[in-house]
Amino acid sequence: KNIKNLSINEIRGDQSLSVKIKDGGWHFSFIGGEEMVKTKMLSYSARDMANEQVLSTISENIENNIDPFFRGHLTKVEIDSTFPKYLIDNLEKYKKFIKT
Repeated sequence: KNIKNLSINEIRGDQSLSVKIKDGGWHFSFIGGEEMVKTKMLSYSARDMANEQVLSTISENIENNIDPFFRGHLTKVEIDSTFPKYLIDNLEKYKKFIKT
């Protein structure tokens, strides 16, 4: 109902308007290695988030499972039957995006 009058960012930014769904899906935002992550960050409209500290620590943060914006540690999960069938059937095609 909220999307009729508000943008996705407005809904996401107001916890009273959004609903969290447990195990609701996957978030593949920061994949592909340092250069792809850097390109994505530099493409944001909120360019102030991609400051020198963030950009210069991408590789180290990937290696140490740290959120690119220093919001905490990331948890590596194994790919299992809960992931999209297409991904499971094409793991070799996407191996450069998967941290082992």
